[in-house]
Amino acid sequence: MPARLKELGEFAFFLCDKLREISIPDGIMHIAPGTFFGCSMLKHVDIPNTVVSIGKEAFMNCDSLRRITIPEGVVEIGESAFQGCSKLEKVVIPESVKRIGQNAFKGCKMVIKHN
Repeated sequence: MPARLKELGEFAFFLCDKLREISIPDGIMHIAPGTFFGCSMLKHVDIPNTVVSIGKEAFMNCDSLRRITIPEGVVEIGESAFQGCSKLEKVVIPESVKRIGQNAFKGCKMVIKHN
């Protein structure tokens, strides 16, 4: 992905069942709604410190996602952002997060840790 990107667009990787891992490049500020919706094989995501918001349903139904670290600087996690990530075991949320939307982690079995 080009370094000049500032946002991953809505449903950019929608139902991409071949995607197993992704390292989001520095400079991305927003993960738009539904960006990784239904990426059932996605296991690992590196989110850079430049991200300030994770949109609604951004990782919804990513069945293989097990752990996620939300970087310092993210202020908002949208509605249903991780809903249906049934294997999600660990989420690290920094104190910078001021808003977590309704059902953001619905259907997840996990431990949430704050930095």
